[in-house]
Amino acid sequence: MKQQISSINEVKNHNILLIKKTLRSIECGTKNSVAQLTGLSIATCNTILNELAKSREILPVENNTPTPVGRPPKSYRFNQDFSYICCLYPTREENLYYLNYAVIDLMGNIVNQNIVYYKQITLTEIETILDILIEKQPKIQTIAIGIPGFYTNHTVSSCGVEELNGLDLVEILYKRYKRKIYIENNMNAIALGLYNNELKHTETIHSFAAISFFKNSGPGSGIILKGDLVHGYNNFAGEILYLPYAGGEIHELVERSRDDVIHCAAFALVCYCSILNPEVVVFTGENINSEMIPDVIAKASEHIPQMHLPTVRYEYNYRDSYIRGLGELALKKIFP
Repeated sequence: MKQQISSINEVKNHNILLIKKTLRSIECGTKNSVAQLTGLSIATCNTILNELAKSREILPVENNTPTPVGRPPKSYRFNQDFSYICCLYPTREENLYYLNYAVIDLMGNIVNQNIVYYKQITLTEIETILDILIEKQPKIQTIAIGIPGFYTNHTVSSCGVEELNGLDLVEILYKRYKRKIYIENNMNAIALGLYNNELKHTETIHSFAAISFFKNSGPGSGIILKGDLVHGYNNFAGEILYLPYAGGEIHELVERSRDDVIHCAAFALVCYCSILNPEVVVFTGENINSEMIPDVIAKASEHIPQMHLPTVRYEYNYRDSYIRGLGELALKKIFP
């Protein structure tokens, strides 16, 4: 009997999610149109729509269109303001730390955004910002945090914001806020934000890589294959910092000269071309710029045939992509 109840609940939860995702993808819908789009029965849709309307996860839409007989059918729309997502990332530039945050709705629209600067960032600064934001916006039910490091085996490690290393950030923040907490590597979030921006110009991208050359940092990257982030078996995928760059220590190379940056970027591009064969590669970061890209491509073409080189471009404003990538990661968890 317990197994049967569990199965029934699972089916119902699946149907609820299906209806929410359907209404999220259209302007509005009636029980008949939702039934047609989902493949569920009209009776099932009617029951779930009534429940979602009662909880205000969907909202009724006034329909004044005249009909030959009786009242027009009830229409509903997805309530994008039912709950919010807080996207936040700490980072360091020179001796300055900052927290960039945004509150977004369930359609990915930014409700509120700001940057706060600090001399140092610890768990206290993160909790203080979250306390303020949640007090102002109690609808925040999900928190997505980006870090310049890894979160593996319940521990932050190799993080450029040193005070966070060794912490189980998910557990600590969940105990404090009782909300869904997600942690993601900075380049994975940036890659997803850049990838979604590229999709505005083309229907599909089979494989994609974002490669960064940030100031005072070695190179990093994020990989997306068929729309999904590639994490590797313990979240180490894309760590091109550890490639065997010729000519010296990588942190020194990317700060030394224009030619050294071009050499390192071309080497990373060649590695990706030969292993992943990406369709698009986007470079970003302060140590590289758009004027270097033709030289990077030319140097890579000394090793990779032209026909196998991807579309390569440079994106200066990675911060917006970072926030939007964190938001997309959270939305993928909420609406899988």
